[in-house]
Amino acid sequence: MAVVNAFNQNRLKSARIFMGLTISELADASGVSKQAISQFENGKTKPTLETLMRLMFVLKFPREYFYEKDNIEEVQVGNTFFRSLVSTSKKRTIVAS
Repeated sequence: MAVVNAFNQNRLKSARIFMGLTISELADASGVSKQAISQFENGKTKPTLETLMRLMFVLKFPREYFYEKDNIEEVQVGNTFFRSLVSTSKKRTIVAS
């Protein structure tokens, strides 16, 4: 996996959500303000190394994780067609229980 030199704000939010923490909980546990964490996640500012170390300690993710590109592939979205239930045969109808 390629490591880039830029901090990836999406990775910070992903790590926080993965650990089941809110911004407030992460702020309390790390000693970093809620406003700062929000700015990091929104890409408005980048954390210093000291701040990142605090966040890493609480989130239990390695430093490299926050500098990797996202592993999301672009998906081509085409037209979506829906079929009326009236024209669907009973054999193909799935009834929610």
